[in-house]
Amino acid sequence: MLESGSYGQNCFPSILMTKRLKEISLKVRLAVGLGSMVLPIAIIGGASIVMFQGALSTFEQTEEERREVLFPLVDLDSSITKASDFVGAQNFGSEKSLATQPIWRSLKEDVLRKLKSVEGLPSSTPVERALIKSVENDLQSGISNVDSLYDSLSEFEETTVLDRQKVAHANLVNALEGVRNTHYSLTAWSAKENIQRAEDFKSRFRWMIFLIILLILFLAIFAALVLTRSILKPISQMKEGLEHFAKGDLSYRIQVDTHDEIELLAESMNSMAASLEESQIQLKELAIRDELTGLLNRREFNRLLNIEVERSIRDCSPVSLIMLDLDRFKALNDSYGHQVGDIALETIANLLMGEIRPGDYGARFGGEEFSIILPNADIDHALAVAERIRAAVEQEPVFLPNGEEIHVTASLGCASFPSHAQSESSLLTQADKALYQAKAQGRNLVLLAQPLVTVRQYA
Repeated sequence: MLESGSYGQNCFPSILMTKRLKEISLKVRLAVGLGSMVLPIAIIGGASIVMFQGALSTFEQTEEERREVLFPLVDLDSSITKASDFVGAQNFGSEKSLATQPIWRSLKEDVLRKLKSVEGLPSSTPVERALIKSVENDLQSGISNVDSLYDSLSEFEETTVLDRQKVAHANLVNALEGVRNTHYSLTAWSAKENIQRAEDFKSRFRWMIFLIILLILFLAIFAALVLTRSILKPISQMKEGLEHFAKGDLSYRIQVDTHDEIELLAESMNSMAASLEESQIQLKELAIRDELTGLLNRREFNRLLNIEVERSIRDCSPVSLIMLDLDRFKALNDSYGHQVGDIALETIANLLMGEIRPGDYGARFGGEEFSIILPNADIDHALAVAERIRAAVEQEPVFLPNGEEIHVTASLGCASFPSHAQSESSLLTQADKALYQAKAQGRNLVLLAQPLVTVRQYA
């Protein structure tokens, strides 16, 4: 297992490279990434040109070496052919043949000169050396026989002259065959040498291609890692953020630290999400709040009452409900106008929020009627809160626009689940009945709903 220090040292170059890449714009990084993909192709092209030029130079060198030997052999072949034809055509049995001796000397000198040039050339193989040596021996024998014929024509009988002429001609023909065999051997060696060099070139080229493919793979992997760290990773973070936004989680923030165009885009999207979240919160508040008083509206009250009744059943805990209605509110509107009525509603709403617990819910039920949900509160607690609210409403002044102050009173009805009701709707009905009984009995009162005959018991 790697120790932490070792791991840190191993990761340092990668981290350093990532930090440096963050200082480069996205456009430059993409250009570098594409360039790293094109670089191996350029390397392959350049290496191929160099290798092909090297192979062509090798082939040209082989051909040059072959030509250096081939041309003297061709010249020697031509001279031996002339000498052989001359010897074969002569009639050494006649005294007139002495007149052709200068021609023979010229041909002989030409053959010997060209033989010397061939002998001075480097032989490529032992076979060539043996063939050239054989050519030399045959030429020496043929020339010696012809010279002896010219020097001693009168001493030989005609039969002996003809035999010597045949031997000399055969020597020259054999030398000619030797030259041509040497030529064929040289051509075969050159072809074999070219084939071998072609095979060597193919082998080197295959290794070069293999190494370049490895280089391409390395560069591709390296470029992929770099792009993953510097481009694909922040894009993945952007995608994750968009998925959160699509699911409605506008509180999520995209964390991208690339100092480039991607980070600017992420900041713009975070700013957009923050604006949408704020607008969503405002819309939600507008949807659940009463515009005048700021209390919960009736729709939200019904939703929360349903939730609290279900929680009461699940947790075996009571939930109480207080219904409040301002007394003689129509007369207040008729006497002072609806503007004063609105001021009175706002005053009472603020008073309610000051008298209930943070976990309680105050709502404007409709008109001048208010409702309060008290989770985990029994009927005794509800009565105490209702009485405190009634007294506070009675004492709280309502300030008119002209500086005058008036006082209003309120009637309240209380009911508790499951003491007074077995369902959400019946709880609301019982509290409302208690409210109107309080009004019927003289107003400015708190009354309790009638308990059920059979009450749900909680252990």
